[in-house]
Amino acid sequence: MNNNSGLNNTISRENVLDIIFENSFDYFQLLRNDKGIYRDALRFDGNHFHPASVATIGMGLISLCIADQMGWISNADSLAELTLFSITGQDTNFFNPDRNLKGYYRHWINMNDGGQAWNSEYSSIDTGILVASALFCKNYFNLNSLNENIEIYVDSLWHSIDWSASIQNAQTGGIYREFNFQGDGLSNSITLPFNEYMIVAWLAKNQEYENNLSSVANELWNNFYEHPDSLPKIDYGGISLLTDNPNYYLSSFVIQFTYYLCNDFSTNEDYIYYMSNARQADSLWWSLETNIENFEWGLGAGSTISFGYHADAIESNLDYMVSPHIIGGFIPVYEEGKINLIDLYESNTGVYNSDFTDTILWRYNIFDDLLQVQDISGVDYSTMLFGLATLNEYLGSDFFSLYNTFNQYLLGDVSGDEEINIIDILLLINHIINIDILMEIQIQSADFNQDGVLNIVDIVQIVQYIINH
Repeated sequence: MNNNSGLNNTISRENVLDIIFENSFDYFQLLRNDKGIYRDALRFDGNHFHPASVATIGMGLISLCIADQMGWISNADSLAELTLFSITGQDTNFFNPDRNLKGYYRHWINMNDGGQAWNSEYSSIDTGILVASALFCKNYFNLNSLNENIEIYVDSLWHSIDWSASIQNAQTGGIYREFNFQGDGLSNSITLPFNEYMIVAWLAKNQEYENNLSSVANELWNNFYEHPDSLPKIDYGGISLLTDNPNYYLSSFVIQFTYYLCNDFSTNEDYIYYMSNARQADSLWWSLETNIENFEWGLGAGSTISFGYHADAIESNLDYMVSPHIIGGFIPVYEEGKINLIDLYESNTGVYNSDFTDTILWRYNIFDDLLQVQDISGVDYSTMLFGLATLNEYLGSDFFSLYNTFNQYLLGDVSGDEEINIIDILLLINHIINIDILMEIQIQSADFNQDGVLNIVDIVQIVQYIINH
């Protein structure tokens, strides 16, 4: 478990992050089977009985993009293609995922055939995480690979889901969490803003936009998510936090998931402000409630010692579990978090080794570090990998905002003809000098570096892409 005395004490501080980062990707590879499907969790005793998690499959797709960009593996696009082939049911004799008539997936599915597992529900958020991750994967490999099947499979996935079915009430912000087989939302499964279901609202809004509609999804978005001022707040220690209930605090993974998967969050400075606030409140709670080291904090989700799976939050951390993956997930707004991770590693705190995985940092109880949790869940651990990727020494802070955009066009394909060439450059130049103004969706495609501004930088990067391809 943690506090493993067998750690190599000769490893330099500079190399610790490299180890944690690459081992985090290796963990995702261990979740994967020969059909490209990712297991929900691995158990430290080696008894890996968990079924597949649709959300973890999505996170696994993003892990392949990171590994490709880092040069850790050379076949990332082929691996992503296989995952998308399977999860979209291209050959139902090979893999046939259980979905309802509106396209929503079960939360958990069988690793080998895609059937319902653990009596799980048809889930909007798990489907949303899968699709947002698949769109990320498509955008990434469109710019970094010649694998056309990835785009074909992701487009088929995107068009197979009716996201408007997830909207319960645009006036209250209600979104259905669960559905029946017909695709009707269950009345006892409604969630209100703000939480990770912002991802679902974002996908529904973009589907309407793509279809030239402005209906309930856009109404809900404009009422609540267009600006965080419209969302409920709760105060902790003088820090204003987003919440879905003014009487309760959210687990820190909520705001991290929306940052990594929703472009309208990750490119909005007002939302980034609240992510920074969430980081401050998280570490403040630990300093006020415990006397542990200041590098020990993180209110996340995962296994506990005594209460099974739990999403920890301020005033709701039953086992006083520290979640190092939350420290990693906050790196985009708190780069000092990398020092906290190094300190955890060097003090052998929260360090796990096993027969099947190299050294990683995971959840531990502050009162008895000899007790171990039984498993490590992929969807939760993803924020460790994602956060470390945003460090400047690795992929940089704009890696996620570059690829988590919703864009049914290829970035750089301003004309929409599915090719990037001189025509796209001329259209962009004419827009910049006010000869012929682009439509909104063209502007999204022309903004090659996804910084929200069309200028000479986008022209140069499109030219470089054409030269390199």
